[in-house]
Amino acid sequence: MARRATFIAQQRAQNQHLLVLDAGDALFSDRALTQASQGALIIEAMNMMGYDAMVLGEQDLRLGPAVLRERMKEAFFPFLSANVRARGEGHLFAQPYTLVDLGGRTWAIVGLTGLPPAEVAGLVVDDPVGAAREWIPEAARQAEVLIVLSHLGWSQNILLADMFPEVDLIIGGGAELARIQQATSAVTGSQLVQAEFPSAGHAGRMIGRWQVGFSNEGRLIVGEWQVVGLEPSYADDPAIVQLLTRYTDH
Repeated sequence: MARRATFIAQQRAQNQHLLVLDAGDALFSDRALTQASQGALIIEAMNMMGYDAMVLGEQDLRLGPAVLRERMKEAFFPFLSANVRARGEGHLFAQPYTLVDLGGRTWAIVGLTGLPPAEVAGLVVDDPVGAAREWIPEAARQAEVLIVLSHLGWSQNILLADMFPEVDLIIGGGAELARIQQATSAVTGSQLVQAEFPSAGHAGRMIGRWQVGFSNEGRLIVGEWQVVGLEPSYADDPAIVQLLTRYTDH
């Protein structure tokens, strides 16, 4: 986390407009500190790094609705999922999408959670495609650029890109390892990438950077997706180191 904070700070200094997003499963970790704090450490660090939004992943749901509600209160940014509900309740558990003003344009960010392999206590995950049909058009009507933060996996994200011409960019997470990390839908022209594949003991050691721009006519121009390894050349951010020390000393 300390190197990630340094990388994000460098990008913020170099780029006038920056979105910092998480593609899911940020809160449930194999790391002892994260487990002991039930994700509170992660949220505090993400607040310090200036995240704009995160989507709920299937592993995040294992924390349960009560703990997740506490983490949502602590976060300075929205938790997104257009297809997770508390069991026995009709309304969504998190926001389906958020709107961000960036560079003189409105960006919509829609969150979709993948179907878990087993029932999750206290939470229900609805069909993500049905949820996409409901919420993507609504979000698109309010924005000039639409991003989907998806934890469905690469195969489902390909299908999603082919189905929704309103979608400009899909940033995907999930346990499915993609053969490639960037693609364009031949049907709609939607662009999609696969964020870091999380493996035990190694999550968080990579970060994706996607540079996009606009032509003089206002057309979105999508550049190359780059996955950056957070090597020792990125110094540990002192504030994050202090945060980790505080949790270690508890």
